[in-house]
Amino acid sequence: MTTDCDLAFVGGGLANVIAACRVAEAYPNLRIIVLERGPTLGGDHTWSFHDTDLSDADRERLEPAIARQWSRQEVRFPAFSRTLETGYNMMTTATLHSWAMSHLADRVHLNTDVSEVRANQVTTNGGDVIRAAAVIDGRGPTSSPALALGFQKFLGLELEMTLPHGIAHPVLMDATVDQLDGFRFIYLLPLSETALLVEDTCYSDTSRLDVATLNSAIRDYCASKGWTIAREIRSESAALPIVLAGNADAYFSKFDENVALTGLRGLLFHPLTSYSVPDAVRAAGLIVRTANHPKQIPFALRDLSRSLWRSRAFMRLLARMMFVGADAPARRAIMQRFYKLPQALIERLYSASLTPQDKLRILCGRPPIALHRAVASLPPQSGLRFAARGQHRVPASAN
Repeated sequence: MTTDCDLAFVGGGLANVIAACRVAEAYPNLRIIVLERGPTLGGDHTWSFHDTDLSDADRERLEPAIARQWSRQEVRFPAFSRTLETGYNMMTTATLHSWAMSHLADRVHLNTDVSEVRANQVTTNGGDVIRAAAVIDGRGPTSSPALALGFQKFLGLELEMTLPHGIAHPVLMDATVDQLDGFRFIYLLPLSETALLVEDTCYSDTSRLDVATLNSAIRDYCASKGWTIAREIRSESAALPIVLAGNADAYFSKFDENVALTGLRGLLFHPLTSYSVPDAVRAAGLIVRTANHPKQIPFALRDLSRSLWRSRAFMRLLARMMFVGADAPARRAIMQRFYKLPQALIERLYSASLTPQDKLRILCGRPPIALHRAVASLPPQSGLRFAARGQHRVPASAN
């Protein structure tokens, strides 16, 4: 069977779902198809963002998909704990799926695997063909020799405790735990008085996840806090990319330039934190503005990605300081020093909007890593040798 449409979204992840909903709101008569290989949109994930990551208008548009909101957050390190008066938001697969289906309904095709994606045409494993004025590929990250990556990997358990856990607001980092496999911390999201999402997270050189070991570590952490687990509600795990360096043009050259790329596949995520909601919202706004000229969408999204890539060189430098300039035990010291900085600066780092003064403030003072290791973090074009550690191999023209 052959079907014609205006926009075909391949992959029902966060970026494509937000974009498809925004287009449906702006252009109710536009023919949209969303193809998702799983039984629900969004897979089985939790997404978070800070109030300061989005404009008030963009945050209001996402309101129906937000499951929980908090007015503050906390970090814990061996030397200090700190509460930040920055709002924090969580979306879940259930809330994202419900919001999307209210906008898209029968335009969503679940349990649909795709065998081929080309400019203006998608073929499913069942042999159906979808012809579209524009194809938007948001099927998640893909490996590339053009990128040097570290990983933020985690196992998260949503747990029901027998008694109230006492966590009133998100703990973004409890880094008082043993440092294993890189910079390790526990991430806590209180879902009710007794329900808690507990994630064991590492900034690690490898993407390998030992789920059994992490599961045991989470349960040990809960026991150390005096929490008795009544039941496990759900689990999720991932190894998200942290971009140390790379060549964006070389990365994009491997794809058909007439197919639009979004989400992680389109390099639309924060290179240091892997947060993806703000870039998904940026891409959705661009697609809405370009929807009446669908052939321009792939090029507009590439231009957005390249512009953000250029503007985030300092973020990749900080990532290299973590992964190349510092060995695993020193990474916690870097984060501990960073969280002593002003709250507004921390907010701007998460929103990838650091000022020149912010950058100087981050780098000045007593460095948390040795000078020779900081120098090793500089990009190749500085004329200094990039000292690769472990698996981090950077292309010759990387930045």
